[in-house]
Amino acid sequence: MRYTPVEGNRSLSRDKKNNAIVNTNKSEFEAYIKNREKLYSNKERVDSLEKKVDNLKGDLDEIKAMLKQVING
Repeated sequence: MRYTPVEGNRSLSRDKKNNAIVNTNKSEFEAYIKNREKLYSNKERVDSLEKKVDNLKGDLDEIKAMLKQVING
């Protein structure tokens, strides 16, 4: 047998060949992957929103500058 159970966690086993810890519970692993993808998607969404806010700030600065020119003549 290549794997030995890890004490205190039925879902984890140690690979005797390379001493790595392996999750042998497929549903836990799939839940982890799904959660990781969700976090990545949320991060991309936040990054996109931050970029849009920065663009809006720049646009507002330009509008303010133009209004000042119009007011000051």
